[in-house]
Amino acid sequence: MVLNDLNSSINQFVSALPTTIQFVGKAIVGSVGGRIEISQPANVDIAVGLAVPMSVRGDFQMTRTEPANLSSLDGLTDPESNFSAEEATLTLAYSNGIPLGMQARLEFVDEFGEITVSLPFIADETTDLLPAPAGADGYATGTSVGEVDFALEDAALQQLASSRDLRITITFATGSESLARIRASDRIDLSLRGDFQFNVSVGD
Repeated sequence: MVLNDLNSSINQFVSALPTTIQFVGKAIVGSVGGRIEISQPANVDIAVGLAVPMSVRGDFQMTRTEPANLSSLDGLTDPESNFSAEEATLTLAYSNGIPLGMQARLEFVDEFGEITVSLPFIADETTDLLPAPAGADGYATGTSVGEVDFALEDAALQQLASSRDLRITITFATGSESLARIRASDRIDLSLRGDFQFNVSVGD
């Protein structure tokens, strides 16, 4: 994740930090004067640590690849087998605790990295995931939960069987000029499940 002046307030924050810190001391040696001696210069080492919540204005993107070996579907999708698909649905479920709207795209890829099935099916389209509710300070105050169903035709189901990995691309978007703040404890959970109904031919 790269923070810049377009998607965060990092530039304004860093620019406001002091470049030097100076300590000034005053010694009083008495009302009638006197003599003082400095035995050696005093060196002070200072370390400053900061915990800064991320403030975001604008969009940024994240891509992650997870194993998704679906070769077990080979037997069910073989045109010469006794199985035929009556209904096949993939459901993306999410629980979003981040106060940002998201656009998700799922791409199943084969062992060569070629896309077998993409969700949504149309190229470059995405699925909207609702943001977590947020307070006036920009922090999430709850979680948004939802599900998105994708119906698979026989051809897509057969292509799904050759998949080895799932590539998830999520675009985080504020959708407006409002400020969103993300804490380390904020998270989004995604899960994908398949519901399949097959017809089985018995006998001749």
